[in-house]
Amino acid sequence: VVLTGDVHSSWAFDLATDPNDPAAYDPVTGAGSVGVEFVTTSVTSTFPAVGAENIFLAASPHLHWGETASRGYLILDLTPDRAEAAWYHFDTVTEIEASERLAKVFATVAGTNHLEEQAAPSLTPGTTAELAP
Repeated sequence: VVLTGDVHSSWAFDLATDPNDPAAYDPVTGAGSVGVEFVTTSVTSTFPAVGAENIFLAASPHLHWGETASRGYLILDLTPDRAEAAWYHFDTVTEIEASERLAKVFATVAGTNHLEEQAAPSLTPGTTAELAP
């Protein structure tokens, strides 16, 4: 699992050595993926190419999701069985009491090296996971 930030946008990738070679990587099953990457946006800084995610999605079969217009944060939930990322985006960053919305949730099951979209997150803002021993 690779965690990335400070690029002012949200992304979810399978990491494949050659994502454009169908013999080397299958975006549906994840066969050929060697890991996954969760990229979190910034809270206030903007992405210089808003809307560019459509270009990246069309050219990148290993990219499961991208969003460049919204600001927010990511909640990462790690267990021995899986890694899950839930992206939350703010409606505005110019108001202290701005509302937020769940943008997307992806998880990878241990040993699969492939992202699957989830219907809901295991943790939500304000909840905490059990602490490690």
